[in-house]
Amino acid sequence: MKKLVIFGLALFLVGGFVSMAAAEEAAAPPPPKPALVAGDAVPAWTSTDIIDGKTVSSDTLKGKKYALVFVNSSCAACRKELGDLKARDFTGKLDVIIVSMDATPDRAKIIFKDKLKLPYAIVSDPDQIIAGGVDLLYSPASVIVDGSGKLEFRFGGYGAAVRDKVMAAFDKY
Repeated sequence: MKKLVIFGLALFLVGGFVSMAAAEEAAAPPPPKPALVAGDAVPAWTSTDIIDGKTVSSDTLKGKKYALVFVNSSCAACRKELGDLKARDFTGKLDVIIVSMDATPDRAKIIFKDKLKLPYAIVSDPDQIIAGGVDLLYSPASVIVDGSGKLEFRFGGYGAAVRDKVMAAFDKY
């Protein structure tokens, strides 16, 4: 009888551990999706240009090459990249969209249009929906998308070590 009780208790414990392991496995989060790489389709996105109120989206830019430049209003490296971009002429070659990741639309307009006098569309993305879609959750960062909506270039940061690489990608246009 004692052996039967021990055997029953062992089965109970083993069954409990198996159930717990199965529950933990079922509750595990899915593995993270891989970051976008050149040639990947860029997820659809939409926003409003805070300067003219027009919709700016992956659909309105279909067939055009465009750059999304992700910035924060107080980021010195972001302002340096924006100054370097402003010194280049992309007219008819590349649409540049500044994506403000931290500022409200009113603040972004004051900083990027009124103070820095940027000649580009400016959208506000404080919830980082556009940035999250292209796997960039920090700034400065740049994404260049080809006319078919595929990622051509993606880079984060703008220190002395990467400035030439980022500007070389933009200088193709």
